[in-house]
Amino acid sequence: FGNIKISEGDLPKIEEKMKRLQFIETQLNPPVLAVDIIQELYKLTPQDITFTAVSLTENGTLTLQGTAEFGLSVNALQKSFVNSAIFKNVNLQYATKRKIFKGEVTDFKINCQIKKNGNG
Repeated sequence: FGNIKISEGDLPKIEEKMKRLQFIETQLNPPVLAVDIIQELYKLTPQDITFTAVSLTENGTLTLQGTAEFGLSVNALQKSFVNSAIFKNVNLQYATKRKIFKGEVTDFKINCQIKKNGNG
Protein backbone atom coordinates (compact mmCIF):
# COMPACT_ATOMS: atom_id res chain seq x y z
CA PHE A 1 0.00 0.00 0.00
CA GLY A 2 2.93 2.36 0.45
CA ASN A 3 3.23 4.98 3.13
CA ILE A 4 0.06 6.67 4.28
CA LYS A 5 0.44 10.16 5.68
CA ILE A 6 -2.08 11.21 8.32
CA SER A 7 -2.15 14.67 9.81
CA GLU A 8 -3.28 15.32 13.38
CA GLY A 9 -6.34 17.10 12.02
CA ASP A 10 -7.47 13.85 10.38
CA LEU A 11 -7.38 11.80 13.61
CA PRO A 12 -10.82 12.88 14.96
CA LYS A 13 -12.42 12.02 11.59
CA ILE A 14 -10.71 8.63 11.52
CA GLU A 15 -11.72 7.88 15.12
CA GLU A 16 -15.33 8.82 14.34
CA LYS A 17 -15.35 6.51 11.30
CA MET A 18 -13.87 3.68 13.41
CA LYS A 19 -16.63 4.14 16.01
CA ARG A 20 -19.26 4.00 13.26
CA LEU A 21 -17.76 0.82 11.83
CA GLN A 22 -17.71 -0.80 15.29
CA PHE A 23 -21.35 0.21 15.81
CA ILE A 24 -22.36 -1.28 12.46
CA GLU A 25 -20.45 -4.49 13.20
CA THR A 26 -22.20 -4.79 16.58
CA GLN A 27 -25.58 -4.33 14.90
CA LEU A 28 -24.81 -6.97 12.26
CA ASN A 29 -23.23 -9.44 14.72
CA PRO A 30 -24.70 -8.70 18.14
CA PRO A 31 -22.93 -10.29 21.11
CA VAL A 32 -24.67 -13.09 22.97
CA LEU A 33 -26.17 -11.66 26.17
CA ALA A 34 -27.00 -13.43 29.43
CA VAL A 35 -30.70 -13.20 28.61
CA ASP A 36 -30.02 -15.01 25.30
CA ILE A 37 -28.27 -17.82 27.19
CA ILE A 38 -31.15 -18.14 29.67
CA GLN A 39 -33.73 -18.22 26.86
CA GLU A 40 -31.75 -20.89 25.02
CA LEU A 41 -31.42 -22.99 28.20
CA TYR A 42 -35.16 -22.72 28.78
CA LYS A 43 -35.91 -23.69 25.20
CA LEU A 44 -33.51 -26.66 25.03
CA THR A 45 -33.86 -28.21 28.50
CA PRO A 46 -36.17 -31.22 28.87
CA GLN A 47 -38.80 -30.80 31.60
CA ASP A 48 -37.38 -33.53 33.83
CA ILE A 49 -33.99 -31.79 34.16
CA THR A 50 -33.21 -29.55 37.12
CA PHE A 51 -30.04 -27.44 37.17
CA THR A 52 -28.25 -27.36 40.51
CA ALA A 53 -25.38 -25.09 39.41
CA VAL A 54 -24.93 -22.75 36.45
CA SER A 55 -21.77 -20.71 35.94
CA LEU A 56 -20.39 -18.55 33.15
CA THR A 57 -16.77 -17.40 33.10
CA GLU A 58 -15.45 -14.20 31.56
CA ASN A 59 -13.96 -16.18 28.66
CA GLY A 60 -17.39 -17.59 27.75
CA THR A 61 -17.25 -21.06 29.32
CA LEU A 62 -20.68 -22.18 30.51
CA THR A 63 -20.79 -24.98 33.09
CA LEU A 64 -24.06 -26.68 33.99
CA GLN A 65 -24.59 -29.25 36.71
CA GLY A 66 -27.93 -30.86 37.31
CA THR A 67 -30.16 -33.86 37.78
CA ALA A 68 -32.40 -35.65 35.31
CA GLU A 69 -35.23 -38.03 36.14
CA PHE A 70 -34.44 -39.94 32.92
CA GLY A 71 -30.92 -40.62 31.67
CA LEU A 72 -32.01 -40.18 28.06
CA SER A 73 -32.84 -36.54 28.82
CA VAL A 74 -29.16 -35.80 29.46
CA ASN A 75 -28.34 -37.18 26.00
CA ALA A 76 -31.16 -35.10 24.49
CA LEU A 77 -29.86 -31.98 26.24
CA GLN A 78 -26.33 -32.55 25.00
CA LYS A 79 -27.55 -33.12 21.43
CA SER A 80 -29.65 -29.93 21.58
CA PHE A 81 -26.60 -27.96 22.77
CA VAL A 82 -24.49 -29.34 19.92
CA ASN A 83 -27.14 -28.17 17.42
CA SER A 84 -27.64 -24.78 19.13
CA ALA A 85 -26.80 -21.47 17.49
CA ILE A 86 -25.11 -20.08 20.61
CA PHE A 87 -23.26 -23.06 22.15
CA LYS A 88 -20.11 -24.74 20.80
CA ASN A 89 -17.51 -27.24 22.03
CA VAL A 90 -20.15 -29.07 24.08
CA ASN A 91 -18.59 -31.57 26.49
CA LEU A 92 -20.51 -33.93 28.75
CA GLN A 93 -18.07 -34.32 31.65
CA TYR A 94 -20.07 -36.97 33.45
CA ALA A 95 -23.50 -38.55 33.79
CA THR A 96 -23.84 -40.70 36.89
CA LYS A 97 -26.90 -42.62 38.04
CA ARG A 98 -27.83 -42.71 41.70
CA LYS A 99 -30.66 -44.28 43.64
CA ILE A 100 -33.24 -42.14 45.41
CA PHE A 101 -36.34 -43.09 47.39
CA LYS A 102 -38.57 -43.17 44.30
CA GLY A 103 -36.18 -44.83 41.89
CA GLU A 104 -33.13 -43.51 40.10
CA VAL A 105 -31.88 -40.15 38.80
CA THR A 106 -28.90 -39.10 36.69
CA ASP A 107 -26.52 -36.38 37.89
CA PHE A 108 -24.56 -34.67 35.12
CA LYS A 109 -22.11 -31.91 34.30
CA ILE A 110 -21.80 -30.23 30.90
CA ASN A 111 -19.25 -27.64 29.76
CA CYS A 112 -19.52 -25.61 26.58
CA GLN A 113 -18.38 -22.35 25.04
CA ILE A 114 -20.65 -19.45 24.20
CA LYS A 115 -20.25 -18.28 20.61
CA LYS A 116 -19.32 -14.60 20.50
CA ASN A 117 -22.30 -14.02 18.22
CA GLY A 118 -24.81 -16.17 16.42
CA ASN A 119 -22.26 -17.40 13.87
CA GLY A 120 -18.96 -18.06 15.57
